[in-house]
Parts: sequence; structure tokens; C-alpha cells
Amino acid sequence: MIRTNVVTLTVIPAIAYRQKLPSGGSGITIYRYDTAQPGIASISKTSGKAIPAANTSRKLFPQAAFAEAIELTAGMPYRKQKGVRVAEEKVVEVEEPAGETAAKEDEVVIDSAAYQKIVDKYTDKSGKLSYGLLNRDLIKSGKKSTKVRQLIESKATADEIRTEIVRARFREVTGNAALTDDQIRKASEMLDEISPKGVFKELNSEIRLWMKRPAAAKAPAAKAKPAAKPAAKPAPKTAAAPKESVKLQFGGDEFDLAEIKKAVEADCKSKVQGKINTIEIYIKPEDRAVYYVVNGSFTDKIGL
Repeated sequence: MIRTNVVTLTVIPAIAYRQKLPSGGSGITIYRYDTAQPGIASISKTSGKAIPAANTSRKLFPQAAFAEAIELTAGMPYRKQKGVRVAEEKVVEVEEPAGETAAKEDEVVIDSAAYQKIVDKYTDKSGKLSYGLLNRDLIKSGKKSTKVRQLIESKATADEIRTEIVRARFREVTGNAALTDDQIRKASEMLDEISPKGVFKELNSEIRLWMKRPAAAKAPAAKAKPAAKPAAKPAPKTAAAPKESVKLQFGGDEFDLAEIKKAVEADCKSKVQGKINTIEIYIKPEDRAVYYVVNGSFTDKIGL
């Protein structure tokens, strides 16, 4: 289990760790070996870069030191502690009163190997964590879940539905059926720290759509077959079924779904080698784009 040990910096002679700020954001604290005054900075949720506090010396604590600290502590849970002191290039924990120990037991930790499995599962070919892969996988899992359908039918909240989807999928990905809701929440927060952005934005939008759709009507009970009647004259041949076309209208534009399907299939064949078993198509008129997933792994898009 990780409880976030401090990390050693190379840019300056110092150690650093990550902390949760009172405002709810994430911050970095750096202790140099040659001064008692720490350097403190918050982490921008838009750029992911450090924003040093006004009373932090830029000379003693350069931006490069904070950048290194952010990189080294990425993916680590927050550290909750009274403080540290450094002497002769060794980190010494400051002892805390026994009464404060119990207050810290509410700090949630998640096994580092389990968390790494989640990160690896949703890392794209360029080596970056992909919220697109994450959300598409969770949406696909939610559509197949009987429990999710039951929650929707029982008018559960969007948060309850999302929690069920994420819980089931993260337990499956990590292979740990005992993963608690608090550990899953912690893993989600850690994913958000790696790439500041709404982790489940697409999933939340999809859940809202599911909740708006009416429940499927129950089929009427089958009636008993009547007794056999004498053979009647053969019925006249029915006319051929009419040709159908399905179109999507959005913002004054109209899109032919059959043409979109053909375009996606053509794009797949030009980019995917080997056998194509499945193609999932997601049409987003607001983006004027069509996203698709081939064989559950390759993703791309075409314009509308």
C-alpha cells in the first residue's frame, strides 16, 4: 500500500511531497536541506503547472524544481502530515500527538499495482492517459449491465448509476473484487490529477441520455392458439417491404445514417490491418464528427 513517501529532487538539494489544499485543489511542498523555510505551490487544474505561493522564494525554489516534484509525485495519493524537517540530507518525520493519529485513519489508500492496472488499461498508443478510451469502455460496460438497467428503471440518481459502472469495471480491470467505493473514488481523483479535466464527462452525458429514455414496454402475454380451422384459400402475396432511409437532423443540418455507416467502414478498411470483428459508431453532431472503435481497441473519427 502506498502512503506517499517524500521524493528526492535533483534540480535542487531538497525533498518534496504532494498535499491536498484547503481549497480542494492539489499542491506541492518542497523542503530544502539548507533552509527551514519550505517552498509551497498549488497545481493549476487547467495547465497542470505549479503556481508558487506569494511568499515562496523563486531563487530558492525555481519553477523547474516544482515541475520535477509534480512529475515524480504524479499518481501518488495526497500526504496528510504535520510536517517534516530535513537534516544532513535525511528526511525526519515530525511526530504527532496520539490524539491526531485516529483523525488520519480516514485517509484512503489504494494498492499501487491496482492503480497502475487502471492507468495501463486506458493509456493510448502515444503513452498518454486517454479519457476517451476510459469513457468509451465504461459506456460499453454500462450498456451491457443488467444492474445498470435496473437502477435506471428504479429511478436511481446519475451518481448512483455512474458509481455502479465504475465500481464494476475497475474491479474487473484490477482483478480485485474487494476494491471499496472509497478506493475507487481515490483512484478516480488520482486520474484527474494526472490530466486535469472532468474524468467521466462523456460517461455522465451518456447516463443522462439513458435516464431520459422511456423504459421498454412489456410485451403482452401470448394468447392461446385457436382451434385449427379448415384450410382457407391462400392469402394473396404481400407487397414488397418499402425501402427505408434513416436521417438525423441537428442544428439545421441533415445526415444520412446509411452514408455515415459506409464512410466509417471505408475509413476502417484503409487504416485497420487484419480482420475487423466489431465496429462501434458514435455520432456527435455537435462536434460535426463521427467517432468509432474497431475491435474494442483502435479508435478514430471522421468528419460529418
